[in-house]
Amino acid sequence: MENNPRGKLLGLGAAALLPAIGFSLTWFCCLPLAAGLLGVGLAGMGTKLMSLRPVFTGLSLVCLGVAFYQAYRPQPCGEGDCPATPNRRGQRFLVWFMAVFIGTLLTIQYWGSWLIYWTS
Repeated sequence: MENNPRGKLLGLGAAALLPAIGFSLTWFCCLPLAAGLLGVGLAGMGTKLMSLRPVFTGLSLVCLGVAFYQAYRPQPCGEGDCPATPNRRGQRFLVWFMAVFIGTLLTIQYWGSWLIYWTS
């Protein structure tokens, strides 16, 4: 009898593929139920976290203030010539991007329903 390694590999590949197909079919069957349970659970957790919103807002604004200070603070300069200051363009761009992103998240409760109303 002749050993055929290619046939063995093909058989092993099919044997590995069949459980993966079975798992994905099971996953897609239960996915709507799982998404519903996750949605209900996350909505319940969101209502509990709503009381902590002022704390999270204050914390994010303090962190954003520290980031702006770090990006725009003057560089220390020793006696004589100042050393070459590093280019902070990327850091400042990232700080402004995060400021816009945080501002969007903090004000979404005011304009989010308007956006949903006019886009549907």
